[in-house]
Amino acid sequence: MSLANIRSALEASGFKTRNTSEGFASQCSGSAHAHNSKSGLSLNVTDKDGHVLMHCKSHGCDRFEVVENIGLPVSELYPGGKFDRKHYAIKKSQQQIENECMHAWLILAQIPSMTAFTEVDTEAIRKAHETVKKHNFSSHDYQRVEARKQNGVTRQDGRG
Repeated sequence: MSLANIRSALEASGFKTRNTSEGFASQCSGSAHAHNSKSGLSLNVTDKDGHVLMHCKSHGCDRFEVVENIGLPVSELYPGGKFDRKHYAIKKSQQQIENECMHAWLILAQIPSMTAFTEVDTEAIRKAHETVKKHNFSSHDYQRVEARKQNGVTRQDGRG
């Protein structure tokens, strides 16, 4: 898919765009922006070796979600429309990892106040443990992220 086609789909969906030296910038169609229809041009879109690259500077939105939200299939980001999950590892942004860890931490924090556990609770707790362990997320990380959110500061470090 060409940048022109993606730009057309964004504009047809009501998102503003403008040219940049490497492609174009646009308002992001990610769900994190749904509350603010007047958001800035936080989405950078470029082409590298036939792959369409997208980067949301404000919320780190997932490019697959961005494309699906404007009615295009994920395969449109790849040369010839060929998408193979085994060949292309889908990587999560640092913001997505941080959000998952925060959610997992909050689930685990509720355990002491719980009196009974359903199968759903047990599975959620198991997944939360896995997420926190996988990303080495600690109480210090939780406090750091919470303080940053309270102050309205965007992500500055590279930790997830």
